[in-house]
Amino acid sequence: MQLVKNRWPHWAVPLWAGLAVAAALILWVSPTEQTLGQGMKWVYIHLAFIWTAMLGMLIVGILSVIQVFSSRTAWQRWDAAAGWATLGALGLALIGSLVVMRVNWGGISWDEPRTQSLLRTLAIWIIVQFAGPWVTDRRLRGLLTAVLVAVAIIPMHFGPLVIHPPDPLGTSSSNLIRLASVALFGVVLAAGASATWVIQQRLER
Repeated sequence: MQLVKNRWPHWAVPLWAGLAVAAALILWVSPTEQTLGQGMKWVYIHLAFIWTAMLGMLIVGILSVIQVFSSRTAWQRWDAAAGWATLGALGLALIGSLVVMRVNWGGISWDEPRTQSLLRTLAIWIIVQFAGPWVTDRRLRGLLTAVLVAVAIIPMHFGPLVIHPPDPLGTSSSNLIRLASVALFGVVLAAGASATWVIQQRLER
């Protein structure tokens, strides 16, 4: 599917500007952590984008399975739009991860399994987005995409850990830290969902 040259919806830029302001306010009032200090702010950012990316991958996987059984072009359009939005979230999650390591660990650990997993997932997702349209059979494309989604998302969630904490929120005793994380995730998710809507509106029917 190709993007058509229609105008962007009038609400998109004001909405994204409002979400950016909301994110800045959440980061401003969000609590720090005793060990990480101000570095905790980058953890909030990384978590918001990685959660959004993983949810986006799950949605793309579901839409891909639906396409195996349904020939409606709307499914394909939403699948492609969600895929592009997820690719953006993955890229920003990787940047956030590298900044978190630099700020809180003193350097980037390329040997960290979660870092390698995120890099592989980003590579897989680039392949899905750019090579997927070349597979003309919708059933085969849907099946292959669903398999690639599983290959990408399972190691990210269940992969081994070296330096990366197993559950940074679950092990925190601060409800305010959890609340700030969920609030920022909600803002990023809203940005991703609205971007998906805009992209699917601009995709050629």
